[in-house]
Amino acid sequence: MVPGKMQFHVSFQCPCPLCPADEQNPLSEAHVRRDSDMGPPDIIEEVIYSLAGGAAEVACGLSPRMDINEYGTFPAGMERDFIDLRILLETAELDVPSSLLAAGFRTLVSHLRGKADQLGKVAGQFLERRVLTSNEIDFSFVDRTSLLKSFTDAPNSTDLL
Repeated sequence: MVPGKMQFHVSFQCPCPLCPADEQNPLSEAHVRRDSDMGPPDIIEEVIYSLAGGAAEVACGLSPRMDINEYGTFPAGMERDFIDLRILLETAELDVPSSLLAAGFRTLVSHLRGKADQLGKVAGQFLERRVLTSNEIDFSFVDRTSLLKSFTDAPNSTDLL
């Protein structure tokens, strides 16, 4: 659900055949490689990425273990994404209220709930192939325009954008 600039590939392989040799992490079992040249215009995409994984799990009817953190109640597996997001927001000197992230998570769950079958197919493709590049993932079933509009229509959303 993230543009190619943001997400080059996702991988379960270690070492990863798509990562440059100087970026290999021998301890990494799963990762997403993203463009490091991101600024404030890309923040909304990073917020969506950080919330989308857990939202997709919930929307697909899974029951992940939920943890409460400073942003609200989210699947426990999203911890690393929130750490990365916090660093990005601090670097960009943006303060995003936690209530907006919680509202964004609920918006994504609502948007993706009807897409569970398609999300399951993408997850199956990833599990089978172990590595996917962003141009191999067909997310045409997600109406990005509608999704982004739902973010901008939310109360106080201009604070997020």
